[in-house]
Amino acid sequence: MKKNIKNVLNAFLNFGIEFGFYVSIISLLFITRIPLYYQGFGAGITILFWLVKSLLNKRFIYKHYPWHWTELFICIWIWTGFFWSIEPQQTVLYGIVFTSGCILEVLISSNIVKKGHVIRILTLLFILLFGYAVYYIKNNVAEIIPLLKLSTVWRSQFDVKGVEISFNTAIGGRNSLGGVYSLILPLSVAISFFGIKFKELKKYLPKLSWLYFIIKPLAISFSITFFAMVMFSGSRGSYLGMVAGLIFLVLAYLKWEWTIIAGLTATLFSFIPITQIWLKNVYFETISADIGRNVIWQNTTELLKLYWVTGIGVGSFQTVYNLYFPSTTGSGFIHAHNFFLNVGVEMGVIGLFLFCILWFQYIYFGTLFGRRKLKLYPFLASINIGLASMVFGYLIRCLVDYTI
Repeated sequence: MKKNIKNVLNAFLNFGIEFGFYVSIISLLFITRIPLYYQGFGAGITILFWLVKSLLNKRFIYKHYPWHWTELFICIWIWTGFFWSIEPQQTVLYGIVFTSGCILEVLISSNIVKKGHVIRILTLLFILLFGYAVYYIKNNVAEIIPLLKLSTVWRSQFDVKGVEISFNTAIGGRNSLGGVYSLILPLSVAISFFGIKFKELKKYLPKLSWLYFIIKPLAISFSITFFAMVMFSGSRGSYLGMVAGLIFLVLAYLKWEWTIIAGLTATLFSFIPITQIWLKNVYFETISADIGRNVIWQNTTELLKLYWVTGIGVGSFQTVYNLYFPSTTGSGFIHAHNFFLNVGVEMGVIGLFLFCILWFQYIYFGTLFGRRKLKLYPFLASINIGLASMVFGYLIRCLVDYTI
């Protein structure tokens, strides 16, 4: 009897730990309408339920992964930067956001012991994002229909063709809206196309194998909707991140020798003059059409030379940049439109080095863990590789932006 009660309590506490994650996602989707520190509420809920579960089981519920130390060092460095930050209030707010994200990752990954936990988290996450997408499309269908009539998706041609699109969503503008869905798309595609297998479902749930014909189309419809949101956003950086993430996903599923061959082939093609011309056209069409980016990259590089040791404090970029390079139009730049430059200026080379290690760990271990499970556990493998593809796509996008 006591064991049954304990199992019921553990199940309730498990959902409570996950609930903090859902609260965090919802607050992210409405980040422009609520204060930034609300991001910490989700982590607070997760910590509370995690502590109660640890007390109930008389041990700390924790599973160590190699990147946890790196996350800890980054959090320490961000909060240490408070003492020399130009904008200490902003440093505290961004410190809360990043630290909350790390807490959620550590505690939720430590709490997952069954495949059912993973399925529940991903299902609710995808339903949340799908619902948000449907809500957006429903409220902006009059502006989206003209896009479907165009022969191009490049944002620079929207103005030429007289298309006006409003992107004042609760999560932000076009880059934030497209960024969320370009981030999640590789994971969704990995699960829907590579992870959901009839043989695996029949093996573990033989009496429910018919669910495959419902789950598979539903998962694919989620992926198509997420893809549509990226395209409707008109965000060039989101396009870039989405394509990079999907390419990495395909390569990760190939055998190592084929991955190497594909990489070498792409490298060889990059030296062909006609390929270089095509890449330059894509670059100028999708990235450099806005001359402001080139200017801010050059100016930020100069700031990096001045503050390369410790940085100016997280969240201080806008103040310092506009101090050194005041805008003549009255509206200055908010960030560097490049993650690496932005982090370098705000956190110095130490912070930049730590972030590079963290991204490498996410990609390397995600791919490694996923490839080990390809044959025995294709569903879990798709999650690991999908997460690694997410990070890779985000990194490529970080070359031209500093948003979600």
